[in-house]
Amino acid sequence: MKINIRSRKTLAALIAVAIVFAALAIIYYSYQRPQNIKKMLAEADSLVVESMNALNTDSFALAFHNLSEAMSIYTSQKNKKGEMTVRTNLAIVYYGLELFDNANNELSVVNKNVNFLDTTYQIVFYRIDAIVKTIVNKEYDLAIKQFKRGIELDSASGNKLAFVQDIANLAEVYIYNKQNEKAHKMLRKIEEMNLGNKEEFTSQYYFCKGKLYFEEKQYDEAYETLQRCLAYSTRYNQPHLRLQAIDILRTIDSIRGDNTNYIKNMHAYISLNDSISGNRITNEISRLQEQQKIELEREAYKKRHILMVVYFTAGLILVALLAVIFFMMYRRTEQTKRLVQLEAEKLDSEIMLERMQNELLRLKVEQNGEELKEARKENLSMSLQLASFKEQSNDTESLQIFDDTYMQLNETFGKELRERYPRLTANEQRFLYLIKLGLTSQEMMSVLNISSSGLYKMRYRLKKKLNLSGDQTIEQFLATIG
Repeated sequence: MKINIRSRKTLAALIAVAIVFAALAIIYYSYQRPQNIKKMLAEADSLVVESMNALNTDSFALAFHNLSEAMSIYTSQKNKKGEMTVRTNLAIVYYGLELFDNANNELSVVNKNVNFLDTTYQIVFYRIDAIVKTIVNKEYDLAIKQFKRGIELDSASGNKLAFVQDIANLAEVYIYNKQNEKAHKMLRKIEEMNLGNKEEFTSQYYFCKGKLYFEEKQYDEAYETLQRCLAYSTRYNQPHLRLQAIDILRTIDSIRGDNTNYIKNMHAYISLNDSISGNRITNEISRLQEQQKIELEREAYKKRHILMVVYFTAGLILVALLAVIFFMMYRRTEQTKRLVQLEAEKLDSEIMLERMQNELLRLKVEQNGEELKEARKENLSMSLQLASFKEQSNDTESLQIFDDTYMQLNETFGKELRERYPRLTANEQRFLYLIKLGLTSQEMMSVLNISSSGLYKMRYRLKKKLNLSGDQTIEQFLATIG
């Protein structure tokens, strides 16, 4: 199929427009947010803050949505700090929803990249990681290491409240791990700071201190300390801590044989436990609802991601297809040019070969010595006849004179040629006579009054009629006749 210059230019223009369109489509579907990097990162930071606000109200699904959107931006910009911040908050979300495997997976990734976090979020990471290892995994030794790392950062940053909270948490882990002396040491640190009884950690401090007294069988001190724990845990709405404190108090009542306080604390324990159980059911329903919302959000996110990948892949395929079409057109054009060039070179080579063969025949004739002297005379006579023929190219009588003259000079050649190839026309015979005489192509064109194209076509037709092979020339064939 041939394509003219105008159609090729039109097609090339259409391909260029299509490539531009595909590129714009890829950019649009790959980056659906503003392309200003600072603006994108500011948006992601804002989403992280919104997720923390959502966590404070137990809106886990909203927090998950905001964190997923922020993660998408941070990932596209290869912002490791942002990614690790999001993963830390996701661990908190999963822990709140009791999806502990998911929380552990996120914490495992952050643990390998914790240096990307700023100091504040490193403290948050160490705290939530220690809590998960303590409450969920019962890995107390690892939890102790994480709390210690957090405490070091608390001290370096000058965050006094976080420092005391983490020390109280560490004391509780020491108690779980049966390291009471170390727990005492942590509590003494809190006492030495003389912070007063105005912070939320106070109830946890009194609980740890009361539990240590109880394990050391100092029941009076334990009873008094746990009473203070009940007061502060009530003030700061910490029902689980209150329940643990009441449980120890009723155990002490049983040991003392104080039935009145035992019954009183037993009723308080049952009432609080029922309340917590009721709240637990409500919280469980809320938790399951949040989980369902998160699953729906996750599915929607996957669909958006798949759609983006499909558009991106389709764009790449379109660009690749257009590039292949353009390349094939270019290659076809180049091949056509090369074919024309090869045909021209072939014609020049044939002409050059013909001249060389004529020259070899001429040299052979010259080497024949005395036998060719008479032929030179005859050639001279033929040249005179040719001159007459050239001047009267349209005169039938002149053409007949040429034919008769050549037949007299080389009767054997002419006779054998007519016998072997009776279908040759008179004009074709004359052309063969001229080749036999050794005339050049230019001379033959002048004698026969034809163009180079006509000469080429006549050669081509004669090779067909003479049944010559592709590499056999007419000169080689004529040398075998006469």
